[in-house]
Formats: sequence, structure tokens, C-alpha cells
Amino acid sequence: MSNGLLPPFGEASGPPMADVDVVLAFIEGQPAGHSERFHLEGSVLVAGFDLAMGMRIGVDTVLLRAGVPPDAEDHKAMIEEVLAGHGMTLLDEETVLATPVAVQWLALRGSTWNLWGRDIDESFAALRTAAVGDPFGSPIGE
Repeated sequence: MSNGLLPPFGEASGPPMADVDVVLAFIEGQPAGHSERFHLEGSVLVAGFDLAMGMRIGVDTVLLRAGVPPDAEDHKAMIEEVLAGHGMTLLDEETVLATPVAVQWLALRGSTWNLWGRDIDESFAALRTAAVGDPFGSPIGE
């Protein structure tokens, strides 16, 4: 399984769920699920058919897209509420190491991402591993 979006892009898989439940499934590492607004593709939370909104890079650690189009601002706000309700906090804004993760996982070069997690040390360790790869196995998010 790949970390990023797999062709054909935007095909929802897994059981239908409420929007909040798809975001919770994303946080918990479930590989599939979909709602009217979101769907999961492995470790990636997608809005609509092709707007990557989040990447689960570790246990209790996600990257949430910082710069989103105006019509996705409400999606981002809802995801932030769910993350906060699940005990996560915004640890770093426009995280520099998120760029190589987005390039590797999603082929997105011009995107910005915020780091969310429960423990700052564990989250930055997960970020470093996602950015440079894990020579001992697959990413934690799978």
C-alpha cells in the first residue's frame, strides 16, 4: 500500500460514515471510509475528489493542510475541531519538513501543512521519519 493517493484518484472506498467519523477514522489509522465531504485513501484524508487535507504520519500525529481554497475553509475548521476534541493540539504552523512528505506522498510541491499531535517530541520524531523515510519498514500510518 502507498501512503499517498492512488489512481484512479477520488474513488471512495470503505463503509459510508458521517463526516466526523471519517476524520476520526483518519486519526485512528483506519485505511478506508467515506462521507459526503471526505474519504480516506490509506493514510490520507481527502476532501471532495482530489483535495488532500491531511496525512497521518504517526500514531497521534497528523499533518493538516494549512493553505486551502476558500471553499474548503469550513472543511479545515471541522477537521481542526475533531483533532482538538481528540486531544491533539497544533504543534507547528507551516511545518517546513512537511514539504518533502507532501512531495513524496502526494506529489504536491506548493502546499503548506500544519503539524498536529499529542506529544511534541513524538510528533516531531514521526515528522522526521516521514520526511526522510524509515529504513526499517513501512510508515507508521499504514
